[in-house]
Amino acid sequence: MIHCLAVLFVWAAAAAAAAAARVESPARVQGVNLMQLGHVVSKNLVGEGVDVSKTEALLNAVTQIAAHSSHSGEGMAQGPEEADFVVSLIKSFGPGANANASSHLEGADERALRQAQDVLNKTVLNNLWNSSAADQAEIDADFEELVQCGVSRTSTMDGKLPRLNLVRGSHKACRKTESKNATEHKSKAADFKKLERSIPVPPSCPQYKQDLSSMTHYFNSKWNSMKKWYEDYSPIFESKQLAAQAANQALQTQKTQCDTLQTRLEQEFCSYGEDLVKACDTYTSCYQHRLNSHQALVLRVEHAVRDRKGLLKSIMSIICHLQVVLGTHSSNSHSEGHKECSNLESNHDTSGLAISYPKVPGQRSCVTDGFKRSPCDASWIREELTSWMPRNVKAGKCSRCLWEAPKPTPAPTPDPTADPTPAPTPAPTTPAPTPAPTPAPTT
Repeated sequence: MIHCLAVLFVWAAAAAAAAAARVESPARVQGVNLMQLGHVVSKNLVGEGVDVSKTEALLNAVTQIAAHSSHSGEGMAQGPEEADFVVSLIKSFGPGANANASSHLEGADERALRQAQDVLNKTVLNNLWNSSAADQAEIDADFEELVQCGVSRTSTMDGKLPRLNLVRGSHKACRKTESKNATEHKSKAADFKKLERSIPVPPSCPQYKQDLSSMTHYFNSKWNSMKKWYEDYSPIFESKQLAAQAANQALQTQKTQCDTLQTRLEQEFCSYGEDLVKACDTYTSCYQHRLNSHQALVLRVEHAVRDRKGLLKSIMSIICHLQVVLGTHSSNSHSEGHKECSNLESNHDTSGLAISYPKVPGQRSCVTDGFKRSPCDASWIREELTSWMPRNVKAGKCSRCLWEAPKPTPAPTPDPTADPTPAPTPAPTTPAPTPAPTPAPTT
């Protein structure tokens, strides 16, 4: 028993030191293996006659279990061998195999056992439930981050496609009105054109004489056929002319309005396409990043859940053994009670520590190919305009997207100008010798 106590005491101290050495990541402390530590040092300690108090060893061990139970990772995984040491220590307080009361316990021992039981019940089990709840909250929050990728894409594009479709619908309605105006103009222009044949050549103008009798006949349509012709056909001509002009003006006004809407449609398409490409790229990047993060978190939590469930079974077994020694267990026999407690290692229900993992949504499709075209592309003109546009209506000149604007070509860098080569300095010219004067002849 001294061997086990020494090992347990050393494990408690070593576990505390190991946890302190890894304070930079307290939520993921690597579990300290009691058996490995115990086998290394127990011989030396026992051989040197070290006296280790059972109560001190038990409380140290329970304190370490409580510390590890607060972590949501591998640090809580002490394993069945470690639990066996604690159970062996608890049993060492018992009076014998067949005793059924706690009267054998000394006051200090009973207080230590009840204190250990209190720590396990109020601290360790609470830590397990709290750690489980924290993992569930982390899973849910991380899942929401993943879902938010799709929500962000939707909110970014929300309202933009309806706005594009609204402009598209307005443009179509405008062109249909333009078609009606074109039909009306064609009809009015044809009526006006018919006057070239329906109005006869005017009769000859009668001779005008400046006497009242002649003037009376001249200004009387009954006698002046030319005046009668003018009075009959002038209103018809003016009416048809005004109707044709009004129809033409209405058509031109409508066409200008429709051409403006066409340009707006083209630019709305460009804006929507550019935003869609950006939103899809952002969504794809966000989804892949959050998916990888979520999958890694799920693996880590699954591992923590396995450790947590294993620790719960061990703790429930240890509490049960404490109840047996303290005389609060339902069994009247210590041996039977300890046997029932040992069965809890495999039979205790741990479903309360299960984690719910939301179903991960698949990556949503994000089709952008149709929105990478220019409004001046033949396919775009065919789909957006000519496929439905009335035959008597002609689309306006297309406008390109801003991203199509060619980048300004930088001015070419001029070649460096070479320094002019100085002209060679001519060699000095040697002056020709001055001829000596010819002496005058002597007579």
